[in-house]
Amino acid sequence: MSQRKQPKRPGGSQHNHNQTTRSHQESRQSSRNQREPQHASKRPHNSHHHHVLAGHNSNADTTSFFDLPEEVQLMIGHSLTQHQLTVSVRVCRAWGALYKPILWKHVEDSASRRTRHWAAGRDDALLACIGRSILKTHCRMIHSLRLELSNVDFADLQARRQLPSTFPQLTSVELIGVSGSDNDIANFLRRGSPAGWKRIVFRTNHPEVSSRFGNESAKEVLKHAATLEVLRVEGAWCLSSTEIQKLLCGLPKLKEFFVLGSAQLYVPPDPSLKASDLVASRWVCTNLEVFGRSIGEVPRAKPKTKDHQKSINLQRQVCAQLGRFHKLRELILKAPYPIYDAHDPRRFNEHESHSCLAWSLESGLDLLRNLKDLRKVGLEDMDVDIGNPAEQAWVKKHWPHATVWFPKNPEPSPRISIYGNHDDDDDDDYNSGLDSNDSNIPIRQRIIAAIEDDYYVADEYDPDWEADDYYDKYGLYGVRVVFFLLCAI
Repeated sequence: MSQRKQPKRPGGSQHNHNQTTRSHQESRQSSRNQREPQHASKRPHNSHHHHVLAGHNSNADTTSFFDLPEEVQLMIGHSLTQHQLTVSVRVCRAWGALYKPILWKHVEDSASRRTRHWAAGRDDALLACIGRSILKTHCRMIHSLRLELSNVDFADLQARRQLPSTFPQLTSVELIGVSGSDNDIANFLRRGSPAGWKRIVFRTNHPEVSSRFGNESAKEVLKHAATLEVLRVEGAWCLSSTEIQKLLCGLPKLKEFFVLGSAQLYVPPDPSLKASDLVASRWVCTNLEVFGRSIGEVPRAKPKTKDHQKSINLQRQVCAQLGRFHKLRELILKAPYPIYDAHDPRRFNEHESHSCLAWSLESGLDLLRNLKDLRKVGLEDMDVDIGNPAEQAWVKKHWPHATVWFPKNPEPSPRISIYGNHDDDDDDDYNSGLDSNDSNIPIRQRIIAAIEDDYYVADEYDPDWEADDYYDKYGLYGVRVVFFLLCAI
């Protein structure tokens, strides 16, 4: 076969120069290949990003990821998703060493967030991790830990001896659905970073969980006064008024304090923060942005009596204490109980609190006028006067951006639920716990509708933890409730 003649290149010196350039490029590429790991050929290649990094450089096709400064490589790693990081650490050893600390810095069980009930037969994420010793293996790299659990007892975790004795860098923890004694929780808090906790969140996602965040746990929390910014313990907890006041007077860096006990039937609520304890000493957390705790034991006497004036003076002292925190965004003073009245859900509530702040202009509402950043105010199940015309006009003027939940609200919003799956940055934190389609449907109507839909068939039972009926994995408890309710009606 005849060879096709190539056109003669003008200028021999230029031709020799090009050959020399290509030779140098090939030499550099060969040297670079020797420096890179054996599996470098498997690493993903993105021509678009490659072009952006290289700009208009004529040698753009020879730029390697490992030619970039280490700071740039780490910057790219921090921009990757959790899934992308998981894939990247398997590309080669060099990538694994570079990105594994980023991958394990924040551990979050995102899959379980989509499963908010305790369906039988589902393995708990934390127990699965412990069984494979994952947390123990990577404990030195974990900075924050968020896991939504099914019904894990701290005592059981201690018995397994699979948790590390300490998480050297762990400063943030969020455990949902945890149960255990006060001592068990305190022992877990001792496993945190010696540098100090910054964020502590414990949530129960069902009232049957018998967690007790009590005196021993509070003592451990106070040891981290120099660093702690967020303390949220929500659900069936147990802290006295004195212990609550000690926390508020001993945690100067605190920005979020949300400690609300049980708000369900058959589960005794935590004691309220007594108004007399609250005014006894000043809180030191001057940068407080979120406050959630019931304030009680406020004497409410008849007007124009001596006791009435004492009550007004005490309430104004409480409001003066709250009015000091100009950065407050959320002020939640009551976790509402479920409503059972079949005719008018807001007509009667046996759990309504009467020994609470009146929230009237006379009792100190005007002392809160500087709380311009308020967005959420929770006064549900409280005997308050904030719904009166004068108080409503004041709220519109001084709290223009706030949504206020209170009994008999002419514009009712979905009820606040602490048994939801909260994201602190979500505007609907307190609406997510209940389905807006059935949150105000009386329980009798819900149970009858459940029967019509075969909701309690054992093989298909999928419990609704936001409903007022309790879980029974065989579906028989719901049938018994239906029988007795229908007989009573």
